[in-house]
Amino acid sequence: GNEILLRYTNLVLDLDQDEEKAILYEILNEKHRKVNRQSDELIATFTEWIQKIKENLLSKQEIEKLAPKFWDVFMMYLEKQQLRSTYGYEDMLYLVLSMILENKGLRLMLQSQYEYVLVDEFQDLNPVQLRLIQVLSMPRQNLFVVGDDDQMIYFQPVYVDENQNRVYGFNDQLMTTYQQDLVE
Repeated sequence: GNEILLRYTNLVLDLDQDEEKAILYEILNEKHRKVNRQSDELIATFTEWIQKIKENLLSKQEIEKLAPKFWDVFMMYLEKQQLRSTYGYEDMLYLVLSMILENKGLRLMLQSQYEYVLVDEFQDLNPVQLRLIQVLSMPRQNLFVVGDDDQMIYFQPVYVDENQNRVYGFNDQLMTTYQQDLVE
């Protein structure tokens, strides 16, 4: 992820926890909220939510259902992060996935570089990692995964069913879900 970001953006990997907190304090101040000691707890909660949004690729609707006013905070956070041209380690996959979904040329170039994709510990993937693997393995679908759902460490949902239930385990259609919009 870092190599792709360095090659195709002007972003620099240097966003640490202190910088992340500073961005969130700045957002709180802009929203006319008085920042005090209790704000530290709020900042910690916001930081956790931002990470979960990125790891689980939550939509605007999902975010607004969980925390109605947080979408604006999240969008302000991403904007300020981009203005500072920085990103943190946990942002790498999220940003790379966003780039290759938005940039068809980059996506096709990366897909052509990987004839085969091998994934070990498949059961530990979060949704952003899974989606990135799905995109990179297209159109050949030469994907080999090794995993054991009895060894799930993070208990991340593998997909969301039609009733919006997060499902833990494997789905026969995981690798074909996005085929139509990723293949020429």
